[in-house]
Amino acid sequence: MAVETGWLENKEGKIVHQRFYGTLTPDDIRQATFDINQKAQNTKARRLHFVVDLSQVDDINIAAAQDIQLDMRRVQAGWLVMIGENNNPLSDQQKTVTNAALNRLLSFRSRNFNTLEEGTAFLEDISELLGD
Repeated sequence: MAVETGWLENKEGKIVHQRFYGTLTPDDIRQATFDINQKAQNTKARRLHFVVDLSQVDDINIAAAQDIQLDMRRVQAGWLVMIGENNNPLSDQQKTVTNAALNRLLSFRSRNFNTLEEGTAFLEDISELLGD
């Protein structure tokens, strides 16, 4: 499996952290979607933010990215922070389609950062502003 899903350290129940590796297959995307749905259903937070690390992705099946369907009925979609957008070899088309699919399906606002530290610092500032 080319995906790991968990809570961002010290942000359990508020910020989902996903790391993707290598070549992403439709099965990887389905597993990532299942994992996020589980987190969304089991949190007590009113808003859920996401950190998605693509820095170690070599390739992604664009059609699979368009099949993402998340169940966010219990919580509001917060921010989507993409890590490694500028550092990975995905084509601009792959990045655009992946981001568009996530934003369309989740109604997320998104930002791209080069490092996890930059992305988490942004989310900490936003969380304070939003009262999360």
